[in-house]
Amino acid sequence: MIIHDTATPIMLSLLGKHNVMNALAAAAAATAVGESPEAISQGLAQCRSVSLRQEIVRVGDGLTIINDCYNANPASMDAALATFLQIKGKAQGIVVLGDMLELGSSAAEFHRELGRKVAQTNTDYLVVIGDFAADVKAGALSGGLSKEAVLTPSDHETLTSMLLTVIGERTVMLVKGSRKMALERIVSSIIRARGVGEPRTHREH
Repeated sequence: MIIHDTATPIMLSLLGKHNVMNALAAAAAATAVGESPEAISQGLAQCRSVSLRQEIVRVGDGLTIINDCYNANPASMDAALATFLQIKGKAQGIVVLGDMLELGSSAAEFHRELGRKVAQTNTDYLVVIGDFAADVKAGALSGGLSKEAVLTPSDHETLTSMLLTVIGERTVMLVKGSRKMALERIVSSIIRARGVGEPRTHREH
């Protein structure tokens, strides 16, 4: 990052390109009020994500979980899917989604559009739960995902069982939904079943 014509190294403990843009905006604001490049660099290095917001959980058998269960809306879903696509590489991809709440009369269409966007990530499986699961599924099928790739369990326990059946040797899994969906329970269940994982944040320069 260039601050006052000085190349300043920045280390972020935050995942995703959207957080890079947020950091740039914060650095610009700090520069405008007279903070030094060193202070800006140190401040950004100390920034940490909120619990359950794009935490990376690495389970010992080759499973990486993006634990993003803090909240969900169309914009944050877009950011999460972009991050998922960025880090998945050639690994198996699984997207686990719960409802986005408080979207009003357009909720069904927002969820159908979400399904279409998931299909564009070329994920191996989409597992979706909640009142709008059928809408997400419809969007995903219209976007090109096969019926076999879209799973719609009725409850958290069935969802966990389905995941344990389809998780491969090397898998990146995104888990995201509105807070009331309590999808962190799924993450905890998978960790208990597959091994011990510790949340770690991915570092971006």
